Amino acid sequence: MSGNVVAATSIVPKVQVAGTLTTGAETPVLTVSSSPEQSLEVGSSSLCNTTSRIVTDGVTNTTTTFTSATAQFSAADVGRTLSATGVPAGATISSVTNPTTVVLSAAATATATGLTTTIGTAATVYVSVSLVPVGGTGGPTNRLLNSYPLAAYTTLDDIPGLDGAMLGPGDSITMLAGTANAIAYTVTGTVAQ
Repeated sequence: MSGNVVAATSIVPKVQVAGTLTTGAETPVLTVSSSPEQSLEVGSSSLCNTTSRIVTDGVTNTTTTFTSATAQFSAADVGRTLSATGVPAGATISSVTNPTTVVLSAAATATATGLTTTIGTAATVYVSVSLVPVGGTGGPTNRLLNSYPLAAYTTLDDIPGLDGAMLGPGDSITMLAGTANAIAYTVTGTVAQ
């Protein structure tokens, strides 16, 4: 029994970048390498409003420690509100111990388990996305989205004008969110050399 062996002559590299937007300045989330000279065709993109989330396994114990096996706490949660029965109104997350435990700004008033808990305050966040040519800067002349209102708990898949775009050497994608640590982004593409 014999078979044909096909040798791959080239492998097309795939790129995926993901992260969380911060406020203040338009931030490059992806820049195409100019050495070696490359191009990138954007395959897909998404923005997700993560201003808040709900878990149903919160645990309090009349201290400032709050736990949840499913919350997946991260540094991005510091400063966010945490609302649950027995947690004082307006309490915020002071620090993150690990993905299941945080320290609150105020002690819980009761010991309880199985608490439905809201982490963060649901809000619409305004997002801007620019496709910036080499040497340029993000801003109104390069905008694909300008102060786009992304409602709480929603995702925008396939950013208009970005999916299918071809970026040349040194070109970049920049993004800006109106609320810190509230928008998660993902961009994928295929590199051409």
